[in-house]
Amino acid sequence: LPLTSFMGRAVYVTISHLAPNRHIQPEDLEKASAGKIHEGDIVILDSPYKLTPFTEKTNTAEDQRLFICREAAEWFRAKKVKCVGFGDGVSIENNKKDVCTFHDVLMKQNIVFLEVLKNLEQLTSEVFFLSYTPLPIKGLDSCPVRVYAIEGLPGFCE
Repeated sequence: LPLTSFMGRAVYVTISHLAPNRHIQPEDLEKASAGKIHEGDIVILDSPYKLTPFTEKTNTAEDQRLFICREAAEWFRAKKVKCVGFGDGVSIENNKKDVCTFHDVLMKQNIVFLEVLKNLEQLTSEVFFLSYTPLPIKGLDSCPVRVYAIEGLPGFCE
């Protein structure tokens, strides 16, 4: 993928109007993003229902995070975003069917994923510059990355 796949304008979208344990649908993304998402953007999804993923609390009664699904992936594909990231308020491990179809739809378009993002509460704006760099290993489909945001740069604001 070109270097531009790993940096650019990012939009932090918090979906706060849904009840716990609901699938994020296209109409929810439209409402929460309020027209801020443009072609080529990086979108970071989150909700108020935070829980650290991949722990013993995952998929228990305590886990109230929102879910991804095919319809949400198709919305991102239609918007032509370059990356979708996830805060601790969105479950990326609720069930294999939802997660696999979400990945399949977007990976066919070379849309990158940022999973298990931390420190999102430190953001002060919803639109900012974001960068992340994968390891240069041929055939790699996932790896840890260092992600950083810079707020207030001209061209990377609301």
